[in-house]
Amino acid sequence: MRENNEMSARQIAELAGIAHSHLGRLQRGETVPNERTIRRLTDALNYNPEAVLIVAGHTTGDDARRVLAEIVDSEQTTTFVMWDELIGYTHEQAETLLKDPDATDEQLVDLAYELALWGLGPRERKAERDLIADADQILSFWSRLAEQDDKDRIVAFARRVLELRELEREVILTATAATPTVAALSAEDLKRRGFEGFIPLARVRENASLLPKQPGVYVVLRATDAAPAFLERSVGGPYRDELPASIDELAARWTDETPLVYIGKSDRPLSKRVRELARYGAGHKEAHVGGRYMWQLADHADLLVAWIITDQPVSLEAELIAEFEHARGRLPFANIQRPKGAQR
Repeated sequence: MRENNEMSARQIAELAGIAHSHLGRLQRGETVPNERTIRRLTDALNYNPEAVLIVAGHTTGDDARRVLAEIVDSEQTTTFVMWDELIGYTHEQAETLLKDPDATDEQLVDLAYELALWGLGPRERKAERDLIADADQILSFWSRLAEQDDKDRIVAFARRVLELRELEREVILTATAATPTVAALSAEDLKRRGFEGFIPLARVRENASLLPKQPGVYVVLRATDAAPAFLERSVGGPYRDELPASIDELAARWTDETPLVYIGKSDRPLSKRVRELARYGAGHKEAHVGGRYMWQLADHADLLVAWIITDQPVSLEAELIAEFEHARGRLPFANIQRPKGAQR
């Protein structure tokens, strides 16, 4: 996909909001992308995420057949695609394949691959953005059409590209004037990614049932992104014989204009792990010394916690921390070190 878009890996990582090192590991086959990573990459590259999830093996069987049927039958697909020239299937052949109960997973993946290249399908995006994605894909497949040496089709294609590019210009002008920018890993961004909660961390100290009993990733945020004040001594529990960090050290670690303080993970129930954190912040001896710098924030009593359930907490935590460091040039304030095995 990267070669089709004529973009460097670093450019794609920046567009997708993931660490360049993480994308490199994906390309080398050292790690397997989860659904969230696939969606961010496909959005950056204008590929259809649902089709790519089939190609990647995340969506299979009847679910894959249902998704492909929605794409094939969508108004966008039937209106804007020259099936017999570019897709590798006629529209009728695609419909026949999807109705065939004996169609193999390999055949479904092949069809999904063809559709993924076009970025087609019923996605939760405005029709205007879908058409803009089409324009980019039309250009990337121009050479395939030119090989057919059909001047009438080439002219029709050229007109379609011009129409879509004009629409793109209008949409960009409208979006620039009306759409606010959402900062990466802000509370709003985290909510869009599926994080829940955003409740006072202090409440969890006495009521762990506020959080789920599944594993996942949790984040601690301040209620404001204004510059904080720091305490000379920590209100947290004991940690070896170490002295608290100095005010100067804390100020040097702080990142302006972000409420995010700490990113953590739990392969145990989130309810237990976050309760340990909350109790440690109240001075108890708990097995959660990670993030201890947050307990030298003057507004520590107002800290919020949010979480997301995942069966891959280790990789998601590492990915989020790497994303923050890539965007901000440093780790989150209370993440004293990178996760084990993580690369800068």
